[in-house]
Amino acid sequence: MDLQWAVGQVFATDGRLAQAVSTFKPRAGQTQMAREVASTLQHGGMLVVEAGTGIGKTFAYLIPALLSGQRVLLSTATKALQDQLFFVARRITESMQQHEAVELRFGEIEGAGLFDGVLRGDDEEGRGQF
Repeated sequence: MDLQWAVGQVFATDGRLAQAVSTFKPRAGQTQMAREVASTLQHGGMLVVEAGTGIGKTFAYLIPALLSGQRVLLSTATKALQDQLFFVARRITESMQQHEAVELRFGEIEGAGLFDGVLRGDDEEGRGQF
């Protein structure tokens, strides 16, 4: 499967996103970002994307990640963004599983800032040793 092509189909005016999300409207920047994410997943390498508010980053990296069939880790800086991604991923997953015979699984892991112990260097005696 050509992942970039599949992503383009999902983001099309009459694609699965438009069918599943009534407020979805294709955006060139979002589709371009999604195709770049797909290319990186398919061919390897690293990708750094900077995109402003409203470009549609959530769909742009979740859709290629879900379609790739690969294990993907998304890391966020805030709990609010993590919650948004988890909510959107669940909605996308439910929609895709209704339309296709695919198995999609995802989980949520709390950030390191919520853990105590070695990551912060707080041992029982308070020496701050790692």
